[in-house]
Amino acid sequence: MDLEVAALVCSSAANYSSSQTGAIVPSIHPSTTFSRDGSYNARTLNNGEHPLIYSRADNPTASHVEHVLSKLDDAEESCVFSSGMAAVSAIMNACFVPDCVVFFPRRSYFINRKHFREWCTRMRVRIVQYDTDESSLEYLKLAIEMVSCEEEKEHEKFMWIETPANSSWEVLDIETVTGWCRKNGVTSFVDATVLTPLLCQPLKLGADFVIHSCSKYLNGHSDVLAGAVSCKDRKSKNWKRIKEARVTGGAVLSAFDCFLLLRGMRTLHLRVPKASENGMHVAMSMVQFKFKGEKGEKVAPSVGEQNATNAAVTPTTTTSFPISPWFELVVLYPGLPGHENHAISKQQQAGKNKKMFGGMLSVVITPILPDPKATTEPEKAALNNNEQPASTRGTGNQEDVKTTTTTTTEGGANLPSTTEQYAIKMHEIAFEMAKTTATLTKIWRPATSLGGPESLIEHRASVEGGSYPWSQCPAGLLRLSCGLEPGHRLARDLKSALHAAHLKVCGARGLLKISHVSKVSKPIEANKLRV
Repeated sequence: MDLEVAALVCSSAANYSSSQTGAIVPSIHPSTTFSRDGSYNARTLNNGEHPLIYSRADNPTASHVEHVLSKLDDAEESCVFSSGMAAVSAIMNACFVPDCVVFFPRRSYFINRKHFREWCTRMRVRIVQYDTDESSLEYLKLAIEMVSCEEEKEHEKFMWIETPANSSWEVLDIETVTGWCRKNGVTSFVDATVLTPLLCQPLKLGADFVIHSCSKYLNGHSDVLAGAVSCKDRKSKNWKRIKEARVTGGAVLSAFDCFLLLRGMRTLHLRVPKASENGMHVAMSMVQFKFKGEKGEKVAPSVGEQNATNAAVTPTTTTSFPISPWFELVVLYPGLPGHENHAISKQQQAGKNKKMFGGMLSVVITPILPDPKATTEPEKAALNNNEQPASTRGTGNQEDVKTTTTTTTEGGANLPSTTEQYAIKMHEIAFEMAKTTATLTKIWRPATSLGGPESLIEHRASVEGGSYPWSQCPAGLLRLSCGLEPGHRLARDLKSALHAAHLKVCGARGLLKISHVSKVSKPIEANKLRV
């Protein structure tokens, strides 16, 4: 969306001015009910389109928020809900019926993924999961065509798109996929919470509906729970169902929260560019990051007590490393030229000037996994002692942990190989390093959510990985929501915390041999980190 157009819509609340008082700020209407006129007819909003009877159906404050959002989304109509998940639930209750088919991404916001799994199983709704990487798009197209050719053609079909995917930030080509949907009678929904209408307008790209968790960027102040759905065709049966689901389900947004949401939206055109600028700055800085010893001194891989007498693997000056041989930092941000989806990101979600990619990114503390075909004596010794030579790199995902060889017990049970045991151990250390990093930052706040003025850091595996075995979250992933602070300070704060966590966790486990052992073994206080 053009930033100048967005500024005109947002800053003036769609050119609002009270016809009675001339007030330029929309009023709050907390009344739950409205009296009728002398002919016992309901008073109306928007030229008679919305009768004012009861606030569960329509409210003047909510109506104005919806009017502004419709202009931003280029939609015919919008509805606000009491939360983003309330909006999602209303869609599911209104549109999904037994035996219908829903195409759902494997990588998406984990609460939404959990809700879909449980709800659709209970309601006998068929889920077809798909991968969002570009190499899998042809499989998605084939799946859409196959489902459309089935005998039960009367069953409704829906496509659920979340792009970029939270929190791997994979990007799906909205225009291409929604084009396939139209040809095959599939209704499409796009969750554009992370992008906001300023960076992407899915309805213009072919989507039927767009969904927002307004608690995030649209409100932008971390003080409102809200959600919204906007439609391309207000006369469609699904839109009528969704509106009715809000009324009967009661998932309405209070008048005061509507007022706060509108207040936040009036600075959206200022906040999103700044967050995007910070996102790019942090991402570019983290790409250059290397784990190392404190103050840059060389560190050497420890070979463990069992092999301390083995001359072939005893650390010497020739085996020291200027950077850590144990972990690397992988940056996930579609704005980076090296991101696999950078081209489509620039095409559909970088705003009109093609330079803004949003303020959300992730960094993954990734174990550098050993070569299972190790042949040199140091490599063999490292594997035997669960230690690590500098060799093969993993992706940071637990899926990288694969058994290359197994040992079978007398009872027939398979035991993990030495390589797998080592990989599991290193992912556990990555988990601890990431979790520790989130507690050592001075500017980044260790909290859930995104899109507020403050920058947030969250160790996602602590939230979803342990409780949900089907979670695909890498152990060392840190989700970052860039706020409005100076970008260079955010990058410096994160680097300091990563270094401190590396020394603290790896030093405590004996993985690093450095001269300042006492500094590693002692807890590092966040207020002593240089920012």
